[in-house]
Amino acid sequence: NIAEELAAVEFRLTRDQNFLVVGLPEENRAAFLARTKGLGLEAGVRGNILSNLVSCPGTSTCTIGITNSNALAGEILKDKDGFGETPETTIRISGCHNSCGQHHIGDFGLHALAKKINGKSAPHYQFHIGGDASQAQAFGLAGPVVPARLARAALKKLIGAYSKNRNESQSVRQWVEKIGIEGLETLLQEFTAGGYNTQDPSLLLDVGSDETVFPP
Repeated sequence: NIAEELAAVEFRLTRDQNFLVVGLPEENRAAFLARTKGLGLEAGVRGNILSNLVSCPGTSTCTIGITNSNALAGEILKDKDGFGETPETTIRISGCHNSCGQHHIGDFGLHALAKKINGKSAPHYQFHIGGDASQAQAFGLAGPVVPARLARAALKKLIGAYSKNRNESQSVRQWVEKIGIEGLETLLQEFTAGGYNTQDPSLLLDVGSDETVFPP
């Protein structure tokens, strides 16, 4: 309604889960931004990594989902202190191996899978780091697998290491190629098999749930 009232030609929803307003007269731009912000939405800015987070619905609506990727995205969005200071990077989350959340092409991507802990299936996420759809080598490098309940903390440590240790102009792709897969595994070893407490019953649960995802 706002776009039509302000004479935009088209209004689109993108695969990045953003709005694209086409043909908006320049003199109406400020009014459009103000009214959109009045709806509680960010408009006209890409302030930090939380502005570039995309998640598929996961088990909230999808019958083939393994995890509730929306719940993980929600936890990340709430943690502004942990994630809010990393500009010009993207997070992409898929609730299964299909790339509906575009995890392959995110700077920091995660896709869900099932993996056993003490013989019991538990929801996990695998990391993909350094993806970029604008480059020839689009897919991120496949990294460690962590229990879903540890994914947010692992992601925070990963992004923190990138922010602290990269060269000023170094992209996520360049950084991860420099430290390599072994460097990633060392960085996140406390969140991977052998590094966490396998007796912790919460690790059998998905983010935001108090029920086991898989039957015993």
